[in-house]
Amino acid sequence: MKTGQRDESQLISELARVESIVRDARRTGFSERTVRRRLEDVEFNEMVRQTRLEMVERAASRMAGAMEESVLTLRHLLTAESETVRLGAARSVIEIGTKLRESVEFEDRLNDLERIANEQSKIEDQTRAD
Repeated sequence: MKTGQRDESQLISELARVESIVRDARRTGFSERTVRRRLEDVEFNEMVRQTRLEMVERAASRMAGAMEESVLTLRHLLTAESETVRLGAARSVIEIGTKLRESVEFEDRLNDLERIANEQSKIEDQTRAD
């Protein structure tokens, strides 16, 4: 999106990083007043939100790749000569595995609750329509 002669895509990217309006304005060549005015625009805010979401998704993908490498490292450390190293790796595997299981269980429970709420909402809508 262009405002006058300037491209707002860099401004959107900077604002998506959630730093400082003043700093973001300086980095992109926009005045602080222009940035604040743009932030009052619902469509502009949606572009910033969407850009932020895409940044988080890219970071999560990179983290997933690093997690695979980390698991391989921990598995390797489980067979290290040093008992201290093996113990540390074992503790990490158990701790991380427990947290991961809890996270998956929580997500499953949340999905179940959302499904139930949606079903209940449909029933209420049908009851009102009748």
